[in-house]
Amino acid sequence: MSRNNAVRRMWSSGWIMGLVVLVLALEARRGMSEISCTQAVMPILSCKDFLVGDADSVPVACCQGAEMLNNLAKNKDDLKTLCLCLKQAATALKVKADRAAQLPQICKIATSIAINPDVDCNSIGSMYDGNQEHN
Repeated sequence: MSRNNAVRRMWSSGWIMGLVVLVLALEARRGMSEISCTQAVMPILSCKDFLVGDADSVPVACCQGAEMLNNLAKNKDDLKTLCLCLKQAATALKVKADRAAQLPQICKIATSIAINPDVDCNSIGSMYDGNQEHN
């Protein structure tokens, strides 16, 4: 194994461990939603290389995960939880906002959940009341 491959594997393992710690920390802070931060972040792990600018294309698994994530939100609390989890993950991973904005179009999904460190999560759920279902 070359030195570059060994360094790359060590970095990748460190990134995954860091993400696990982040998800566990976020779990402790989530609100009344039935959705966990693990459920929010795990489906889009395959998007990481594209979102941080390390890859030019989006893998099929990324779009499948984004669609799965999009279908998780059923109400205002779910949307807010997803938003907060994704916002903090985007900040921690240094997601490029322009890349995150491209993902719904590339994956051909309509979403009200942004993967962006600048999103205002308090305004995301304001279009839904606590009893209205989101599809």
